[in-house]
Amino acid sequence: MDRAGRLFLARWMAVALLLILVAAFRSEGFLHPDEHFQVLEFASAKLGRTPWSALPWEYRYAMRPWLQPALYALGARGLAALGVVDPFAWAFGFRVFSGLAAWLSLVGLGLCAERFFSDPAARRLAIRALVLLYFVPCLAVRTSAESLSTSCLVLALCLVVLRGDAASPGPALLTGALLGLACALRYPAAVPVASLVAWMVFVGRTPAKRLVLALAGAASALALGVAADRWGYGEWTLPVWNYAFRNFAEDRAALEFGSLPWYGYVSVLAHGPFGPLNLLLAGVAVVAWVRHPRHVLTWVTLPLAVVHCAIGHKEARFLVPIAMLSPLLLVLACGAVAPRGWARVLAVGLLAYDLIGLAALCLLPASPQVSFLHYVSGRFPAGLEAYVATPQTPWVWRGLTLYFYGPPPSGLESWPGPAAVREREVRRFHLVASTWAGLPPVAPYRCRPLFRSVPAWLADRGWPRAAGAPPMAWDLYRCALAGGGGE
Repeated sequence: MDRAGRLFLARWMAVALLLILVAAFRSEGFLHPDEHFQVLEFASAKLGRTPWSALPWEYRYAMRPWLQPALYALGARGLAALGVVDPFAWAFGFRVFSGLAAWLSLVGLGLCAERFFSDPAARRLAIRALVLLYFVPCLAVRTSAESLSTSCLVLALCLVVLRGDAASPGPALLTGALLGLACALRYPAAVPVASLVAWMVFVGRTPAKRLVLALAGAASALALGVAADRWGYGEWTLPVWNYAFRNFAEDRAALEFGSLPWYGYVSVLAHGPFGPLNLLLAGVAVVAWVRHPRHVLTWVTLPLAVVHCAIGHKEARFLVPIAMLSPLLLVLACGAVAPRGWARVLAVGLLAYDLIGLAALCLLPASPQVSFLHYVSGRFPAGLEAYVATPQTPWVWRGLTLYFYGPPPSGLESWPGPAAVREREVRRFHLVASTWAGLPPVAPYRCRPLFRSVPAWLADRGWPRAAGAPPMAWDLYRCALAGGGGE
C-alpha cells in the first residue's frame, strides 16, 4: 500500500474508532436478551450480584460457554480494585473492549482490501463501507458472544490473507488461537472456522507445518475455554455437547422460540425500519458468492448462510459474521462502477438511508430499559419509591431480573389508581409507566415527566417495540395533587 493509501486508510479508521466509541457510550443495554442474560448475568453471578437460581435455564443445562463471562468478571474485579464500582461503568468498559476488538478487525479488513481489489477506487469504496455501513459500530460494541467471536474470526481471516506466507511460526499460532477463541466464545462459529481452514487447505495451499501450528494455537485457546467452563460451572462438563444436544437432538430452540422454513431469513431480515437495506445486502452477498466462488470471503460466509438456512430456528444475530464482512462482499459483487442517471439518484438515496440508520444506532440506546435503570441509579442512589403502572417493572424482562445493574428497589408498589392514592392522603409520588402504554388516568393529580427512555416522537411510532415483545421503554413521572402546593 502506497503512502496515499495508508493515509486514506488511517483517516477512515480514525472515523471508525470515533463512531465505535460514540456507540459504546450511547448504545447501552442489549439488542437481544442473550447479550445480557447469557453473558453479563453469568459474570454477575460470579461477582455475587445475581443469585444462581435467577440465571436462565441454559445455566441449569450447562450449555453456554463461560470464557466471555469470565473475562468480564475479571475485568469488573479489576475496575473495582481501582475504585470503579458502578455496574453501568463496567458495562461501558465491556462495550469499549468489544468495540476495540472489532475496530482491530476493521483495520485488518482495510489492509486486506489491497489484496482483494486491484482497483484503487474499489479499495477506497470498501474502506468507506467498512466504516459507514449502518450497523457496524452498533454491532461492534455489543457484549454478545456473536460480536466478540466474530472479531476473533475476522482477525484470523486477516492474518491468513496478510501473513499466510510468513516463515515465522508466530502468525500461524496466533491465527489458530484466534480461531479457537472464536469457537470457545460461540460454538456455531465452528462453521466459518472450519470453512476458513478448508480454504487454507484446498485453495490457499497452506503448508502442512503452518496448519499444524494453527491447530496447536486453536487447541490452546479451546483448552482455555474448557478451563473457563470448569471455573464457571464448578465442575468438569462439556457445554458444547450440551448445546448441540439441547438445540439439535431435542430441537429445543425451535420448540421454545419458533422455527421458519429454509427461506425464512427473508422475513427475518425484512423486519424493522432498515429491512430494505438488509435485503439488499443479502442479495449483494449472493451475487458475490456466485461471481467469486473461490474467494476466501465466499468460503467463510456461504457455508454459514447455508447452515443457518437449514436450521429451523432463525435470528438475525446468527448472521453477524456475514454482516461484518458484507461491506467487502458489496464491493466484490458490484465493484466501484460510478452509477449514472437514475441509478445515481437511487445510490444517493440509499446512502442517506444508511447514514440515518448509522446515526440512530450510534446515538440511541440499544435497550431503553437499561437507560431507565441507569437514570434511576444515578438520580435515586438510596432507592426509588414509586408506583408502577404495569404488571412488569423495568428491572424484569420476561420473568428474568437484571441483577447485574442492582436488585429491584424495595419501594415499588403496584399503581392502585388515583382514588386509592387520594384516600391515603398522598400528595406527591413518583409513577413508573411503560412508554408505549402511556400515563394512566391520574386526576386529580398532575404528573410531569422526569425521564423518558425514548423520545416521544419515536415512542408514538412504537420504536423500538417488536411484535409480542415485553415493555422495554419506560418513563418516570413526578406527580402532585393539583392545586395542593405540589411540584
